[in-house]
Amino acid sequence: MILHPLIENYRETLLGRLKLNLFAKIAGESGRVPSHPEMLHFTLNAWRENAISGELYTHVSLISRPHRYAVDDLPLLPEKIDHGWISIIPASPVFVEVRCKLSSDLSEIGFLIVPKMLEQGGDLLVVHVLSEHTFPDGLLGFYHVSIDSQSVRVDRWEDGDHHDLPASEIRDDPLASLTLQVLLMGSGLDS
Repeated sequence: MILHPLIENYRETLLGRLKLNLFAKIAGESGRVPSHPEMLHFTLNAWRENAISGELYTHVSLISRPHRYAVDDLPLLPEKIDHGWISIIPASPVFVEVRCKLSSDLSEIGFLIVPKMLEQGGDLLVVHVLSEHTFPDGLLGFYHVSIDSQSVRVDRWEDGDHHDLPASEIRDDPLASLTLQVLLMGSGLDS
């Protein structure tokens, strides 16, 4: 079997490895990049079954360049998490890779950040937290961060239900804390 020339390049980043996992799911075998019709068919079916999964697969396959940071490069969370804590909302979906050591087999975590506008005003950042060990069949975490002129609200989604994560509990949830630290990168994400 001849490997697609991009496969070696994809192995260099977490985003690339996530793409390879997705390609293996679509193609039914690893080491092969699915054809455009195969990608389209798979993605449309995913959208029909679950719009969140369809959106996730679409963005992972289309984003070409991740932002890469070591966990020590991320800003610390401010004492008070309120409406002024994030200054710049990305204009389009971005993918951020963070090198960290949460467990012995987890050294990189990916954050797909999808900005949306809230109907009542303000911004919603939909954040998919990804690992090459769980993707494309699962997520490490899924957060909605709502930002308006008065407040910031963080919701953690698990098993189809959302749980409001009060600001006082964010530091107790390592993935929520890391998610907010990534969002604090602000202008570094909007390119």
